[in-house]
Amino acid sequence: MASDQTQTGEKAPGGLLGIAWGEDAQAAAGKLGLECGRWTPWEGGSEYEACFDTDHPVEAFGSQAMIRLFRKEGRLQGMSLRYRQGGMKRSALTDAVGKEFQMTTTEGNPYKVFDDGSVVRLDYDRGDDTCELTVTGPDFGKVFAGYVLGVGLRGMAAGLRP
Repeated sequence: MASDQTQTGEKAPGGLLGIAWGEDAQAAAGKLGLECGRWTPWEGGSEYEACFDTDHPVEAFGSQAMIRLFRKEGRLQGMSLRYRQGGMKRSALTDAVGKEFQMTTTEGNPYKVFDDGSVVRLDYDRGDDTCELTVTGPDFGKVFAGYVLGVGLRGMAAGLRP
């Protein structure tokens, strides 16, 4: 279960790691020390592309993370940070993310949708023991939230099949 669903009146994040949504995505990658020579269509469809640089991790929220950038028409729309050994880091990341984005967590993974559609989501994958923090601007956030909901519903439906 998510902690904070939708927050009224709170200021949505305008970016992450010193990079603002709407910046030229290739320039943003360079500022972060990433190499994004190849952008691929985002798995959620739409007109978004993603670049995932696993060779140049960055320090974020107290741990090294691999960064995935999301863009549309060359402009940065969001990013995700993937942390290895997520099981060991999960509690510390939850605390750091909660503090950074004013989120309270009672159970489950922190998830917040802002009034403008921006999203902050921290997810844990037991399969590969990673934590993934996704932070989006308003345009990508609306599409991302729908994608996450669809994935969850498909998973639930598959679990109900005989």
